Amino acid sequence: GVKYEGSFEVRRPIYAGKCYLDVTPTTDLAVIGVRPNAFTLNEVGGSAAEETFDPGLGGVDPLAVVKEIQTAAAGKVELTEAEVIVSGGRGIKGPENYALIEQLAGEGFLTAHFNFRGTGGSGGSFELLGWARDLSAVLDYLLKKPEVDPRRIALMGFSGGAAVSIYVAARDPRISAVVSCASPARFDFVGNEDHVVMLMEHFRSIGLIDDFECPVSIREWEEGFAEVAPEEWISRLSPRPVLIVHGTRDDTVPIDHALRLHRQAGEPKELKLVEGGEHRLRESDEAVSFAVNWLKHVFG
Repeated sequence: GVKYEGSFEVRRPIYAGKCYLDVTPTTDLAVIGVRPNAFTLNEVGGSAAEETFDPGLGGVDPLAVVKEIQTAAAGKVELTEAEVIVSGGRGIKGPENYALIEQLAGEGFLTAHFNFRGTGGSGGSFELLGWARDLSAVLDYLLKKPEVDPRRIALMGFSGGAAVSIYVAARDPRISAVVSCASPARFDFVGNEDHVVMLMEHFRSIGLIDDFECPVSIREWEEGFAEVAPEEWISRLSPRPVLIVHGTRDDTVPIDHALRLHRQAGEPKELKLVEGGEHRLRESDEAVSFAVNWLKHVFG
């Protein structure tokens, strides 16, 4: 924003919008550029004097001239003109993973994507009950927004995120529907101490756990996986609808996990098996399109 109290004070974003810097020009002449949609237009009232500014270049030829401005093709809204912006977060990585959020936004869904603790740009270390608290905190935040309809909240998760989505939704009546993609039915390493320690070291090696004092208790960390086990919770979603999506070639979470979840789930429920699909269903056009169309049908 721009504030004037004897002198101008301008607030500008820095570090890719993560912080703001208040700047006060100290020169006699200052040029302030304002981005589109930076201010809400007043339809009535208000007045101001207009003054033509001559930069006094003295006939110097400019190095560049704007000849024409073209709008984006394919009818997409320009970022500066958008009313709703969907941010994928650093966990999305590259454009190959944008399909999901683009499709949801394109279908008119108000979409929120975030990174759980220990992933993407989020701090902290990975522990499953912590992920559940993260998701609940995001829900609390969203439901304070006037543009969010509290009667039409859906969760869509992948792998561990899907397990957490089932767990949170089973305990939170604010959730209207769940899409679970490549979720384990339970975590088979629970109860095997050697496997648990080996898994923790793997998570450290890939950066999911970056605090060597975490977890304080290996037993409590392990018990979090036992607590979240989706096959213990999925029946509590009914009568809210759930879609279970799984790839037939998932080597990380075998397909029998999806079949067990489907058996345990109450109605209404649907199982979608993606022929040849692997674990990263976010990258599957078939899985993403099916899930988006299912949500459209659920919310009419």
